[in-house]
Amino acid sequence: MRKALKIVNGLSLFAIERNYIEMMRFWQIFLQVGEMMSKA
Repeated sequence: MRKALKIVNGLSLFAIERNYIEMMRFWQIFLQVGEMMSKA
């Protein structure tokens, strides 16, 4: 039981890290588009 809990915790941490990376990438693209729009 405890082992299963540890696996679930590891997976959720991994998912959070991946989501964080995706969010950062999205924000970088969003900011770049914003810069291009303001220059145009």
